[in-house]
Amino acid sequence: MRENRTYGSEGGEAQTNALSLPLSRSLCAALFFRVACTMTEAMRSLQEFGSGELDPWWVRGKALPGDRMPSVARRGPEGRSRSPRTTAERSAALSEAKFFPRRPIVPLCVDTRAGETLWHRLQGGLQKKAQDAFHRLYAAWPRILRPGAAQPLLVGHRGVFGHPEIRENGFEAFDLAISRGGALEMDLRLTSDGVVVVHHDPTLERVHGCSRRLDQMTFAELRRLAPLVPTLGEVLDRYGEKCPGFFLEVKLYDEKAGLHRLLQGVGHLLRSRDLEKRTTLISLDPRPLDAARASLPEIPRAYIYMVSPKRALAYLNQHLDTGILGWYLTFPETARPILKARSLLEGVGFANYRNTLIACQNRGFQLIFTDRIDSITEPP
Repeated sequence: MRENRTYGSEGGEAQTNALSLPLSRSLCAALFFRVACTMTEAMRSLQEFGSGELDPWWVRGKALPGDRMPSVARRGPEGRSRSPRTTAERSAALSEAKFFPRRPIVPLCVDTRAGETLWHRLQGGLQKKAQDAFHRLYAAWPRILRPGAAQPLLVGHRGVFGHPEIRENGFEAFDLAISRGGALEMDLRLTSDGVVVVHHDPTLERVHGCSRRLDQMTFAELRRLAPLVPTLGEVLDRYGEKCPGFFLEVKLYDEKAGLHRLLQGVGHLLRSRDLEKRTTLISLDPRPLDAARASLPEIPRAYIYMVSPKRALAYLNQHLDTGILGWYLTFPETARPILKARSLLEGVGFANYRNTLIACQNRGFQLIFTDRIDSITEPP
């Protein structure tokens, strides 16, 4: 450790500089955190509106003719009577609201070749860089594991995500996570003939180089074009005995997209293998959780929030049987005693650095999600 010596005025200046350095770092971290939060929330809203899969928060409220948008934003998703679902309904609601100019609202930057919006690519670029920069900054502070700190269950996000040599949501990624003692998180979608497959995006383009949509091809076509995309049944058969837990994120959000068929398929696969108690259904949208509450009541559920925990707290207050997963930096401490009293899951992500993992362990979280379980654990 460097020795601090003070001699007259020069020593006083040295002490001042020594104190100002941590303060400057803290201010920079706070400012960067605020910018990252704002950018992430804005990018998420734009992505949701452009993709048409999720309704943005200002449309989930009562964005009907005559409403002013600022009041809709304050109300949020609670207390809504009806949310516009189709693009035409969204366009009508937004264009007739007084807050916006009275002109039609069209889908944002539609990429007809890929079958999805360019906001997905923008999110995968600028937003990911901002998030990665903040994660690195947060992990730069050294931390020491407290005596008696809880040993959490590590969960491999898509097995591994962002690995330069391993594709996400594939057997190679899942093998790596299992070899490090982790549980598995994966994304579920349906083919046109009703087969439950493990894949994140609506199309195969980003991971497998094919612009076709999963819901517009049969499983035979999928197996021919992207043979490395596994089915949920194949994953459960391969890791059912070895995996400490499965976290299945439902990527379909309404009946038109096939939500009911997806839940039926998941329920059949889990029940036939007696894996209901070792599986948790998770979603960024409350609709799959509400549907699963009726059709799959024996399977635990957890709601995922992105940056602001307000929606998760509201959902927790309205539903007594659903856990919360979210960002480690904004996880609501007020919710933790409620979750513990109800024996519900609480988890944070993404701990991609050892110092971040130690910080989450010191806070006593049950579940810690990570993109790179190979970076924060030792090989067997």
